[in-house]
Amino acid sequence: MDHPMHPPGQDSPSLRRARILRERAERLAREEPPAPEGALLDVVAFPLGGEPFAVGALHVGEVLPLRGVTPLPGTPPFVAGILNLRGTLVSLVDLRVLLHMPREEEARMGVILRGKGMEFGLVTEGLLGTRRVPVEQIRPAPPGTGDPWGLILGIWEDLILLDGARLLAEPSLVVDDAPDPGGNTTTRREGEKGR
Repeated sequence: MDHPMHPPGQDSPSLRRARILRERAERLAREEPPAPEGALLDVVAFPLGGEPFAVGALHVGEVLPLRGVTPLPGTPPFVAGILNLRGTLVSLVDLRVLLHMPREEEARMGVILRGKGMEFGLVTEGLLGTRRVPVEQIRPAPPGTGDPWGLILGIWEDLILLDGARLLAEPSLVVDDAPDPGGNTTTRREGEKGR
């Protein structure tokens, strides 16, 4: 609707400002901003299978000692159990199983990942602290790393960087609560019905 003080077809200053802001927001929502030169990625580092791993701190909700873990019979081998975290049950995933790594050391710490409706913990053998990783120095993971899921983002110095967003979106890590005919809980792909 035109304002009586403005000629037909011309926006008032407030309508023009609102249109410009809306167009700018739509354009920014479509664009993936490039990482600025010198960009740093904050990561939480931990040992896993005797190797130093890390995941982006953006995806880490908290890190805590593993106490009171309850094993879940009938779940896939990568499910280490569940943990009662202040009244919320959190499943624990052992990436050493998924990545075919040795499990010589006991898992002592849990790195809780959170994002877009998904939350679970990674069992780790300890905590190495946080690091600031220069994004331009991340090298691709070498072929044959034993990572068929694409969970490894890359390598920086001695750290194997895990893709936190990919972990949180990986449908193979969803445990279905419907048992199969043999009484075992199964994993499912996104969109599949329980087996």
